[in-house]
Amino acid sequence: MLKLLNIKHNISKGGYLRYKRKKLGWTQEKVCEGICSVTYLSKIETGKVVPNEEIFLLLCERLNICPSDIDQFPTDELEELFDQIYEAIECRQIEKAKKLVDEIKPFESFIELEPELYLSYILLMYYFYLTIGNFHKANYYMTNLMDNKEHLSTEQKLMFQYFRGVHLCIDQQYEKGLSFLLAVEKTLVKQGIKYGNLYFHLAMAYSFLQNSIMAVYYAQTALKLYDETTNYLRSLDCKMILGINYARTKNFHAAEKEYRQILDLATTLQMDDILARVYHNLGYMYFEKKWYQEAEKMFKESIQYREEHHKQRIWTTLYLIDLYIEQQRFEDANTYLQQLRHHHAIQEMEIEIEYRLKRMNYLQQPDKGTFEEAYIDFVTTNYLPYIEKINEHKKRTFLLTELGNYFYKKRKYKLAADYFRLVNEYQISY
Repeated sequence: MLKLLNIKHNISKGGYLRYKRKKLGWTQEKVCEGICSVTYLSKIETGKVVPNEEIFLLLCERLNICPSDIDQFPTDELEELFDQIYEAIECRQIEKAKKLVDEIKPFESFIELEPELYLSYILLMYYFYLTIGNFHKANYYMTNLMDNKEHLSTEQKLMFQYFRGVHLCIDQQYEKGLSFLLAVEKTLVKQGIKYGNLYFHLAMAYSFLQNSIMAVYYAQTALKLYDETTNYLRSLDCKMILGINYARTKNFHAAEKEYRQILDLATTLQMDDILARVYHNLGYMYFEKKWYQEAEKMFKESIQYREEHHKQRIWTTLYLIDLYIEQQRFEDANTYLQQLRHHHAIQEMEIEIEYRLKRMNYLQQPDKGTFEEAYIDFVTTNYLPYIEKINEHKKRTFLLTELGNYFYKKRKYKLAADYFRLVNEYQISY
């Protein structure tokens, strides 16, 4: 595995003096009285000067320090822990990373008082909390890094840039996140470094932006590196991206091949999360091909592998509802919609549920006038802006086309032409 976070720290004499002084709650004036000036002590503590042996020994005596304690401080142990945490994150071994972070906690009081070590620590914690999805803590460490950006080394700045790119993509700011990731790639290319996780995140960003050509390119590049290092979990992630983008470009045979390979390994290793994702993607692909029976089966398989209130289970259920609406199985669709409405964890998805309810009412009523108007008003006022915000390109094209057809039918030809023009411009852009 490639290591970009190389942490090699020697605990400075000044840093250790500051650590002991802070631990005792003493001021600089109290420590240096009769030994040296406050200014000189401050320079010692910050590493700007190295004290001569006499002054150092006097300061140690004042603080009740044995000079050999510095050599005995477990810097090697900390460096090893840092490396192990980073490696566990890279390999998606999340539980291992959590246990290792717990092992660092007894050293936090020292880490916070040693500037160079602290910067590496908060950088690593930023990456860790991003990975486990604790965005409150991730934002705390990001703010801390922003405040200390001028003190970061060149390598630390590069890693911060990479983590910021990942963070922005998690926040669905894909284009901005992509710019950060590409800047990191440019720097690494100059250094002759190939970094699997960077390529993986580039593939993810391009996939969310629906740029399948670039998504496939970076997923294949990352996959090759992961296979060479036997990082099978990340290999499965890459194959998932490949499957999604092959299906998106109508290369269904290649997509199904990737998905079936994932299923074989995930079933053997009993990886429920991976199984839920691949069944969902197979269901979506079969839905696209109008293989409704197979799609329904895959969506239901995916739901079984998710906990009741899991966000992705709700998304799979929404696609299953779309399948039923497409087949005009309105009773089945309504059953699942009513189940979702009783969930408390779906506030952010209320607009998705409302859209399906209005669309179902509009499609199943013989007299469509009132329901049709309510549906069209909801789409134009609420749902279409929401879809544009979350970059659902295919759904946006569908809605714009539907609106164009609706206004054409109503003989509002100029308005219809505006929507059809938006469809054409959008398809050219993507």
